[in-house]
Amino acid sequence: MEATIQDLKSYYGLKVENESDHALFVYVFYFDPNHCGIQKWYPPDGYSAKDWQPLAKKAREGNVLTIGYGDGGTDPIEFSIKHGDRDTGFLKIILSMSQVDMEFIRQAPLTEQRPGRVVGPRARPMSPKWNSLMYALTCVR
Repeated sequence: MEATIQDLKSYYGLKVENESDHALFVYVFYFDPNHCGIQKWYPPDGYSAKDWQPLAKKAREGNVLTIGYGDGGTDPIEFSIKHGDRDTGFLKIILSMSQVDMEFIRQAPLTEQRPGRVVGPRARPMSPKWNSLMYALTCVR
């Protein structure tokens, strides 16, 4: 799926609604292919594992999460184009029935990474039930 963003002066947000029969933890990342950086958009920094609650299952209060507006605990999302008339990035939403440490996905832009030892992939335990969604976000000037 792709969303085209033409108004670069506005601020944006996301709404994630749980329509499943299970309570789900939500993780949101943004990949910028221009510099290979991966930003964590949700959960926001400072959330503790003890305080973080999953989205309630469908048709229950608390089954909607707002990111970038409302009471989701994150700042509004702003898009820009540095060069050219068009730019695309990728939004990855991961849903899990259990809380998982996803910090290893975050990556500084290549221009900010220090040379050094390369560490290979690390196995991370995942719950038996999880899913992910990918969206292309294209900004057009």
